[in-house]
Amino acid sequence: MKLLNDLFRIRQTAVRMVLLSALSFAIGVAAGCQPRDHHPDMESRVWNQLHAHQEHRQLVLPNRLKVMLISDPTADRSAASLSVAAGSLEDPARWPGLAHFLEHMLFLGTRKYPNAGEYQKFLSSHAGYGNAYTADDHTNYFFEVSHQGLAEGLDRFSQFFIAPLFSEKYASKEMAAVDSEHSKNRENDLWRIRQAQRNVLFPTHPLNRFSTGSIKTLKGVGQAELSSFFKSRYSANRMALTVMGNLSLDELEALVRKHFNAIVDHNLPDLSYPQDFLQPTPAIQVLSVQPLAETRSVTVEFPLPTVQREFEAKPLELIGFVLGHEGRGSLLSVLKSKNLATGLFAGEGENTASYSSFQVTVTLTPQGAEKWREVLVDLLGAVRGVEKMGIPPYLFRENQVMADLDNRYKPRESSAGQVSRLTPLMLFYPASALPDDFFLFTRYQPDTIRRLLARMVPQNMLVTLVWKGVATDATDPHYGTRYAYRKDPGLVQTLSSALPPEGFTLPEPNPFITHTPGLKPPQGSLRLGVTTWERLKEEGIPPDTMAKLAPLTERSFRGLNPLIHRVESRLGKAGSLPMVVKVVENAQPIPELIMDTRQGRVWFVPDWRFSQPKAVLVLRFVSPEVYRTPRHAMTAMLYEAALEESLNEFAYPVRMAGMSYEFVTGKRSVQLTLGGYSARILELLDRLSGRMTRIKLDEKQFESVKDQMKRSLANRKFTQPYQQLGQIRSLLLEEPSFSMESLEQELPSVQMADVEDFARKVLARTYLEGVVVGNISPASAARAIHRAVERLGGGFLPKAERVDRTIRQLPPKADWIYQKRLAVDNSLVNLIYQAGSANPRLRGALQLLAIPLGDRFYLQMRTQQQLGYIVNAGITQMKQELMFDFVIQSGQYPPGVQQARAEEFIRGFPQWFNRLSPAEFEKLRKTVILEKLEQESNLAQTAAKLDWMAFQNDEKFDYLDQEIAELKSLTQKQAADILVKVLETDRRRLVIQLVGRNHPSGGIKGAKIFAPGESRP
Repeated sequence: MKLLNDLFRIRQTAVRMVLLSALSFAIGVAAGCQPRDHHPDMESRVWNQLHAHQEHRQLVLPNRLKVMLISDPTADRSAASLSVAAGSLEDPARWPGLAHFLEHMLFLGTRKYPNAGEYQKFLSSHAGYGNAYTADDHTNYFFEVSHQGLAEGLDRFSQFFIAPLFSEKYASKEMAAVDSEHSKNRENDLWRIRQAQRNVLFPTHPLNRFSTGSIKTLKGVGQAELSSFFKSRYSANRMALTVMGNLSLDELEALVRKHFNAIVDHNLPDLSYPQDFLQPTPAIQVLSVQPLAETRSVTVEFPLPTVQREFEAKPLELIGFVLGHEGRGSLLSVLKSKNLATGLFAGEGENTASYSSFQVTVTLTPQGAEKWREVLVDLLGAVRGVEKMGIPPYLFRENQVMADLDNRYKPRESSAGQVSRLTPLMLFYPASALPDDFFLFTRYQPDTIRRLLARMVPQNMLVTLVWKGVATDATDPHYGTRYAYRKDPGLVQTLSSALPPEGFTLPEPNPFITHTPGLKPPQGSLRLGVTTWERLKEEGIPPDTMAKLAPLTERSFRGLNPLIHRVESRLGKAGSLPMVVKVVENAQPIPELIMDTRQGRVWFVPDWRFSQPKAVLVLRFVSPEVYRTPRHAMTAMLYEAALEESLNEFAYPVRMAGMSYEFVTGKRSVQLTLGGYSARILELLDRLSGRMTRIKLDEKQFESVKDQMKRSLANRKFTQPYQQLGQIRSLLLEEPSFSMESLEQELPSVQMADVEDFARKVLARTYLEGVVVGNISPASAARAIHRAVERLGGGFLPKAERVDRTIRQLPPKADWIYQKRLAVDNSLVNLIYQAGSANPRLRGALQLLAIPLGDRFYLQMRTQQQLGYIVNAGITQMKQELMFDFVIQSGQYPPGVQQARAEEFIRGFPQWFNRLSPAEFEKLRKTVILEKLEQESNLAQTAAKLDWMAFQNDEKFDYLDQEIAELKSLTQKQAADILVKVLETDRRRLVIQLVGRNHPSGGIKGAKIFAPGESRP
């Protein structure tokens, strides 16, 4: 697995709730007029225009900066990404982590924009955000912003690479931030294991180094060292840029030339590194690593020559497809039948222009850990089997078909997601392969596959054993990981002569692949609501045109044709195709009830936006038995895990065919979510509903499931505080809630018979809450769902028994504090201020306040005071309760200090807000409205929003119109009054202190509370 040096950087200034960009719907449908006088093929012309969005252009600037431009009139935001071919492999041996440190420093001021925090403030005020990461062979920077902010955003962004300041004032502080980030990673086994692996590579290879940096490794680095590294590594001829927006390609090109021509071309040579990073040896190289978590695995990594030039054939992807297959006859199935493994991953590891690698990781049972040599024999035997049999053309064609379908019908990404994905590829792959051909299988090269498999031999591999109790004799200085490295000559002969294990076969042809997915024209109703007109205004529709369309406000239409006709008739000669398209693409779908019986209620919306042959179904089977007691909850969790395990061989070809399903047991239901290509999705629902009540596992398999559950629960205590926070908040504020400890206590006594009883009885008597979206007939979806309910038993659950979670309401003036000692080093404080039940006025006001609140909190707590790497402030919603939410995590400061600093900020924020000018307040209002106008990016998002509106927002499908209207009438004084009420006069506060094992636990101010089931002193 290729680990990025900056896996997770929190630079967001407020929690961007999914509600912000939800569509607004209405239930009532007015009679639509029949088309009479418009062009007979107008509907097909509009439909074609709706889905012919993106145009691309590639160019090279005079300074040799590679550029990709993407013009997309339907994009919600603009974005840019710049990658430089210099990552952690370029770190000087003297200063490990320097590339990562420099990445941090570029955000903290340039000659043209010298103030730290101004870039983040600019992005937030234009509904945007920015981020970056440092990888081994490149560093990537990106931002997303409103269309109106693109030009200034590009100017500010380009200055990172033209004239950064590397201010001494912030260098020491940001070094502490890098150290805090490293502190967060010290207790993550992925980082710990990978560093132990790096330690045993060729000592002179740059992969052998520590990559993220710390205060110790960066000691002595200042402005001069940063500037020298920047000038010697950051050159325009080693850079690539992608810019995406709703402007034309010519307009985007003009902006790029204006702002990026000034990046200096230092004429640096292409980077290259030694191909061999692991010394070949006649013995097996074995690394043993002691993890923090309860985990057992063996990983085999084979160093290989670079495969970047073979991107058309994707040989490692095909090898990974065969060895990582989980269907009948797979290596995983063979290992499971011997009770040696519970999971397996196979695929590309390292991937640079100089070298690559192939990795296989097997998750082991206790018996598998004892017999890890036998696992290696089966693994190497499978490799030899694939080398001998080859990968037949039908498997190549299946991957080719799916890659073509997935590329043609890929989910719409955020603008930032698209540009940050493409830009690094521009550094290493030919321009002709981008933006699409790189992702396709265009050349079948069996000889290349055999050549790579021939290098996957015992003498050219590193074996990594990971479980508690494994023998160790060394300690990594950066992570404190205990490990041992040895060479085992005795295994070479055994592994060299390994034969394919009994039962191992190549994957069979996949029966679920749809070669010609059918795309159905959507059938449903549309509405031109307030949100529609707001979006049209933002797109710059002229006022006289808007005036002509005004009578259509709040009108609904049964289908696309009546809507097109009415818009054309209003615009007259001005009714050009582009104008009609803009109105149609901003119209709001109206949900339709396709099931409304005593057994359940299901809503449907067709795919008006994406034109993809896909669908998503969310079916929630509500039952009071799922979470009645801790034992019920644990039985439900084991049901979910056992069902997934029993279906694993069935599921794998389904996933490979572009479909997916997931079972999740929650506090009130068993939820089944299905998604993917719609041609077979109802057949998949039929098959799954027929198996949900029958779990086929023997006792040995069930004990393996319980063992995985036991380790999963135990490992939660070793996760970072911010990762534990959600469960603790739920325990304190949601009812009902059971602690992880109470669930763990029930685990040993739950037997397979209990799970089988759950499957038969609980699911036979439920109430269904469901949504269906996408390229699917509502009538056929309704029939399939009715069949599924009947297969589960078809019982009726009265409304009085349909349990729901409630949120604990803190009384006015409450100042409660919860404290818990953790088993990890970092500490966290979370200050929660309950604001009241959600309504359009309150939600809009809090969202507006959250923008400057988050910006200033991050600037003061993170940038200026360096309390910790993870710092965030914004708003959160639990059920209908809204709240302000402040989080700080630190490896250096205990929670008492964190809380005191946060409280000092909170006390001063209302006065700061009152000093905002009217223009600044209007800018905040505009930003929130822009966020609310964003449309969904994919069908899964559409389904989630429809589900929220239908079953958590009381079917108020037009709530967004109301929120925008309330925001427009909100005054600065009203917002300030709400702020003071929530934070001061009517304060209802809960403070959560999660105390690291080495930090003092003082600093308690307020009434101490305890979680349900916890013992009290």
